Amino acid sequence: MKKVNLFLVGAAKSGTTALAELLSQSPEIFSPSIKEPGYFGLDINPDDFSPEYAKVVQLPRDYFSTKPLKEQHQSFIREASLYQKLYEVQQGEKYLLDSSTVYLLSRLSAEEIARYNPQAKIIIILRNPVERAFSHYKMALQMGLVTGGFKEEWDLDLEKNPKGVGISEMFAETGMYSQQLKRYFSAFSKEQICVLLYEDFKSMTSDIKSQLKSFLELDLPWEKTGEANVSSVPKHAKFNQILKGSGFVQKMKNHLPESLQASIKKWMSQEDLQMSAEMKKELTDYYREDILEVEKITGLNLNHWK
Repeated sequence: MKKVNLFLVGAAKSGTTALAELLSQSPEIFSPSIKEPGYFGLDINPDDFSPEYAKVVQLPRDYFSTKPLKEQHQSFIREASLYQKLYEVQQGEKYLLDSSTVYLLSRLSAEEIARYNPQAKIIIILRNPVERAFSHYKMALQMGLVTGGFKEEWDLDLEKNPKGVGISEMFAETGMYSQQLKRYFSAFSKEQICVLLYEDFKSMTSDIKSQLKSFLELDLPWEKTGEANVSSVPKHAKFNQILKGSGFVQKMKNHLPESLQASIKKWMSQEDLQMSAEMKKELTDYYREDILEVEKITGLNLNHWK
């Protein structure tokens, strides 16, 4: 069976969901029912996940016996036969896509993907790490994984031990791109890797369109229609955490009409949070040396991040 040959590996909260959806609009790109299968990266052990995170990524026991397979955002498939099953219904598309953002953070994914398919193409989209961390925090707040303020949760997560994907939030580590990039540039040739910037993608510049077109050798007849996977911010974080943990939110999705769900969500949400100037300076200083290293690796000008 044809192997997966296009990997959108992250970074998380950098427009990967929107980019995956746009790529999937091409008749030459097949996207599986699980957007982030999480198959590669044996350093990430689902048995170590926190109960809260495990619940988010868990598949129903009969998932692979249903036809067609239901849409799911993320999971961690550990059997090769099940990973291939996700791609059984492909119809000869040029590319089979895997959009798992944990592959960039994983220490082993790059080597594992290279062993699986040495000819694979890799897309990496990077966001200002300060903005990425804050967006990540808002998502964790919405999901009920954290309840404190940004500085409080940032500091707590920095000191957490043990830490890792599914164990802690990795707010800081996820944005330390230089070592993550080095792993991919060691495992693949430069010609196999396309590094994009979130800012360019968000405004859908002509440069980013031509960059993708040239890299994939495909006509991409799509236009960006809006951001995907945008997190709302709960008014009452602890109450939201209780609701998420109880399974009430999932039951609401299963049984209430979408219009009523939207009204309840709006009632429970507040206006978008803003990062304080002090916190922004603290994080900019934290990431400054790593940003300089990313510039050396990629050749990109990242002055606007510094």
